Amino acid sequence: MKTCPRCHFANLDTRDQCLKCGALLNHREVAPPRPRRFDLSGLGRPVIRLRDRLIASLRVPLPTAVTRRRPATAATLGLIPGMGQMYNHQPRKALNFLLAWVGLLALAIWRFTDPVWAYPTLLAWIAMWVWSMNDGLVTAIRINGQTWMPHQSWGSAFAITTMLAATWFVLMFLLSPLVYFRMIGNDTFAPLFREGDFIWLDKWCLRFGGEPRRGECIYYDPEGFTMHQGMNTIFYDAQNFIERIIGLPGETVVMTNRGGVCQITVDGEPLDPDLYPISTEFLPHHREFHVPQNRWLILQSMTMQEGFLERVMGASHAGTLAGADITDTQWTDSCYVSHDRMIGRVFAIGHPPGRRRWFSRGEEERQ
Repeated sequence: MKTCPRCHFANLDTRDQCLKCGALLNHREVAPPRPRRFDLSGLGRPVIRLRDRLIASLRVPLPTAVTRRRPATAATLGLIPGMGQMYNHQPRKALNFLLAWVGLLALAIWRFTDPVWAYPTLLAWIAMWVWSMNDGLVTAIRINGQTWMPHQSWGSAFAITTMLAATWFVLMFLLSPLVYFRMIGNDTFAPLFREGDFIWLDKWCLRFGGEPRRGECIYYDPEGFTMHQGMNTIFYDAQNFIERIIGLPGETVVMTNRGGVCQITVDGEPLDPDLYPISTEFLPHHREFHVPQNRWLILQSMTMQEGFLERVMGASHAGTLAGADITDTQWTDSCYVSHDRMIGRVFAIGHPPGRRRWFSRGEEERQ
């Protein structure tokens, strides 16, 4: 019989554990611990003491002479970093949150076009924003004498992030009549716009910001026209095109295109090459445009690009159109674009970060 060392109960010899109290009956010999090469046990206490001091320096005590706080009000005021903390009577913490938020915002702007750090800095700025709102909520609850556990803070932070994301999507829906965006699906508009570019279009300026200006990249719906090659006649009608405005109402624009070298004059004066169409390689050899009133000259520069025609018209028509004759006036008339066909002005490339840029109206209008 095996006697239990704890409760002295007599157990059968075949048992390894006491039937009464569950204590182990067989004691195995344990190998002695291996000595450490570097004994760091003495550093544990100073490190813990340093950690406690650091946490104490960052911890802001709850205000004592404060009436009941409204957690929802504190969280809502946190939309402006520091305001939720001011509501909770914690001015020092409010200043710290405001300085951290402004610093991260400056860092995000500085790295706005950095392919590696653009999005991490932006996420850090948003995280500081969420932290400011969540801290105001949690502090208000604790001021009221309620207990708030760490896992509840994670839940409230997730809820605040979800509400901010929902607010963003609702705001984008409300602004859709004024701001429009689209993704470039191919390199048709290279090198200015490339496949994968996420562009933002400004509808406001075309409706309430005055007349369209020369050099602006316009997202528009061009009019269709007919092209001929021998006995073949094909109607060309592209939708949602991007191109620069070349001529304004009442102007005379002369274009010559020899061997891929394009020259454009406006009322006899040479046009700045920076204001030329996005692509000039496939334009006709010579054209003279007399822009009617209430029309703007936008050349359909991609009309004869065979790769583009394969995507728009299909491979069967692309070979036919590659050598098409557009000496008639239909192509010329299709380049006179009315205001109601303009969808928006490209004002920014938002993605990818390495290609981000703004399209300033003042810079585009220069001659």
